[in-house]
Amino acid sequence: MTLNMEKQSFDSIIEQHFPKDIQQKRIRKELLSLNELNQDAFKISLLNSSLGLKVIVELSLESLERDIQESENLQHPVIFELLLDPQFPFNLPKLFCQTNIYEPSLADGRDFLEDTIEKPWSPTILLREVIGTLPRFLRKVMQSPRPEDSQSFGKYHLGELYNLEDLLGYESIILFSGEEALVNKKLAPRYLMVAESHFLIFETVEKTKNILRLLDFANIRSIINLKKGKQEDRSIVLTIADKEKQGGVAQYKFVLNEASKLMEILIAMGQKYGVKVSGASKKNFDIAYYSARLAIPVDEDNIEEVLEDINDMELKLETQISKEVVYTLMAYYQKVVEHFANYDDPLVDEFVGKLKSLMKREDVQNALNSTGNL
Repeated sequence: MTLNMEKQSFDSIIEQHFPKDIQQKRIRKELLSLNELNQDAFKISLLNSSLGLKVIVELSLESLERDIQESENLQHPVIFELLLDPQFPFNLPKLFCQTNIYEPSLADGRDFLEDTIEKPWSPTILLREVIGTLPRFLRKVMQSPRPEDSQSFGKYHLGELYNLEDLLGYESIILFSGEEALVNKKLAPRYLMVAESHFLIFETVEKTKNILRLLDFANIRSIINLKKGKQEDRSIVLTIADKEKQGGVAQYKFVLNEASKLMEILIAMGQKYGVKVSGASKKNFDIAYYSARLAIPVDEDNIEEVLEDINDMELKLETQISKEVVYTLMAYYQKVVEHFANYDDPLVDEFVGKLKSLMKREDVQNALNSTGNL
């Protein structure tokens, strides 16, 4: 379905997705103006979607500058997708990459709109302008000094709706179907998505239309700990660093038939990008063990083990608050703050926040002021 379609068909598609006359006029004008783009460089087509109107943009190899082609040895056109929801242009469009052209791949459901226009969205920005910036955006990505820098581009939107069929179309991601064990011990259906650099959690909104809502996501690098039960156990516990959550961590328990496969993939992805993810955990909590480990300098070789120790103590603090645990945890926080400060790592702020949050807790203050364990 191209922009050269008959006017009746063209209008019916616009009216299907945009109910207001003022929107229809704007969209019609916008889409027709795309013909002003270099037709040899940009091939534009339209596609209906349950979430809105998709504008498919195919960048020919000729439209991409020589340095991009040579650095990536591109053999096929690069395809982007602009999704216009029924509130466009007052709601910003979403821009997705559909072609595996980098590692970690850009084709993983991230929205790259603001990276291309390099400013906040405004209804005055035209689709033609957005599309025209795509070659420049690709050059910026390809010229990143390290491949993992591609993770800094694009974003996921909490609460955003996704189509399951669209996600299944991405070659670089793996989807799992399972359930999340909630605090009230109920099980809620979930879809878990593992991209090359991110882990995402979805809930089902409309089962018949395969519509999912994004509940949470995390960079693979933020995984602190993975735990799985016995071989026949279908559960997996995932702990991630999350400074938005109380205590600076978020923990999820999932139940799924492919728990072992999910764990293997998460560990492999973490190791691929330099994260030492371990599935092992200490069965018995021994404060003397952790106190002794404080004497060991923190470096790049053992930082992940130190973060696991911190996770163990944070979990222990929820069931047994004592001076020993609090003081040891404080000492660990201070050590990792010093470590990350040496590398100008933004995780400094996260662990400074953890330390501050710990000291503000009333139950912690009660423990420190007591004569024994609570």
